[in-house]
Amino acid sequence: MTSLAELLPRAGKLKYDIRLALNAVESGQGDVSDCSMQVAELERQLETLTSLLDSERPDKRPLWRLKIDELRHETRFLANDLRRFEMARQTAYQRDQLFHRRSVASTDAI
Repeated sequence: MTSLAELLPRAGKLKYDIRLALNAVESGQGDVSDCSMQVAELERQLETLTSLLDSERPDKRPLWRLKIDELRHETRFLANDLRRFEMARQTAYQRDQLFHRRSVASTDAI
C-alpha cells in the first residue's frame, strides 16, 4: 500500500505540471482538454491522499492534513484559472462571431 509520503510528492509534481500546461494554454501552445484532465487527475489524487490520512500516526495527521489542504487550495486556484481562461476564450469567440455576422449583414445591405 502506498503512503502519504510517497503520494504527496507525486501530487505536487502534477500540480507543477498543471501550472506549466496552463501557462502553455494561455500562450496558445497547449490544449485545454489536456490541462482539464490533469486537474481532474490531481483532484482524484487528493481524494486518495485524504483517505490515507487516517492510516497515519495521530501525531503526524495535522501536518499531513495541512499539506493536503494547501495542495487542495492550490488545485482549486488552478482549476479556477483554467475555467476563467476557457470563459474568456469562449466570450472572445462569440464576440468575433457577432462582429463577423454584423459585417456580413452590412455588406449585404449595400
